[in-house]
Amino acid sequence: MAEEAQGLKRILFVDDEPRVLDGLRRSLRTKRKQWELVFANSGAAALEELGRGTFDIIVSDMRMPGMDGAEVLLRAASLQPEAARIVLSGQTEESAATRAATVAHRFLTKPCEPELLEATITRTLELKALLGSEQLRQLIGGMAALPSLPSACIALNRALANEDGSLADVCAIIEQDVAMAVKVLQLVNSAFFGVSRRITSVERAVSYLGMNTIKNLVLAHSLFAEFGGSSLANAERQQAQSLLASRIVRLLLSDRQQAQVAGTAALLHDAGSLALASRLPKEHKSNVETAKRDAVPLYLVERASFGVSHAEVGAYLLGLWGLPHDVIEAVAAHHADWDTFNELDVSAAVRLSIALAGELTGASNPADGADLPPDHVIARLGLADKMARVRSELSDSLPKIKEATS
Repeated sequence: MAEEAQGLKRILFVDDEPRVLDGLRRSLRTKRKQWELVFANSGAAALEELGRGTFDIIVSDMRMPGMDGAEVLLRAASLQPEAARIVLSGQTEESAATRAATVAHRFLTKPCEPELLEATITRTLELKALLGSEQLRQLIGGMAALPSLPSACIALNRALANEDGSLADVCAIIEQDVAMAVKVLQLVNSAFFGVSRRITSVERAVSYLGMNTIKNLVLAHSLFAEFGGSSLANAERQQAQSLLASRIVRLLLSDRQQAQVAGTAALLHDAGSLALASRLPKEHKSNVETAKRDAVPLYLVERASFGVSHAEVGAYLLGLWGLPHDVIEAVAAHHADWDTFNELDVSAAVRLSIALAGELTGASNPADGADLPPDHVIARLGLADKMARVRSELSDSLPKIKEATS
């Protein structure tokens, strides 16, 4: 198409109400030189458009006659997995939110301010641009959820089935699994639940959602694509390291809000690595072996192989799923050069927590790229006392920590 040749981003809007489509057409008219806007008044019409050409983003209502929005987006994920999927709906019941969570990356409710819709689309396109590799965009874009570890799935199911179980029990399990934590935070921060402020703590998210919603998430199966074979042990070690980094970062930051955000980012920092291990197992294994053999940080090997590293992949996924900007930024920067940090903010604290986790467990090596800051950075950021405090507070529990991460 001529528009595609000019480099316009293509966006498909699906809604059975003509006045809604007309409103979208009017409110986004200023973007016509940047975006090609296509409108479909039914699920069937949307599938016809998907058959005619590719789209960067698909925005769909939920409640429509014949084929509803969840079915439209499910089919879109199969036909064009690289396209970002957004729900724009006035249907805010919990069941609708849970169902949409299995197929959508972002959630917006009607009525939606034009500025918010435009900003959401713009941010989604920017996040897609993070990935320079079309192959990775297709493979990663089709994922509605990261794989969860089998043991965590079993434990959560048991806790939810226990009549005497508590939210604290459920929270403790979710906090130990990257995929579950991602999905819970994605859902609670969606417009379906109308949270006035971003929730970045798993504990607060679980408390806000409640037991029934968490149970529905489990039944939706969106979290339970399991790791198998030789990758399982590596995934479990990865998760243990992430948990330790999350614990360390809370010791580094005195501000409670910053500590919550950083704790979440540290827990999720290797989300991109999980995605690559799941979607590109052979390539991921080869990159890991190359990094170890040549004593080169894995993220540099990944950039040479894919054009991006697991840090960018993780930031891309978390951004598509609507997690807070501070979390996304810290995940993207967890291998950034130390000289780029001017203060111990969330991103710097996450970077440091990962390095300290590797040091304390003896797991750090050149292939990890989790190097401690050089002396001049330690002095400039005033890190010496904080690092000493972390090492002191965790010294007694080091044997158990090393056992869990070995």
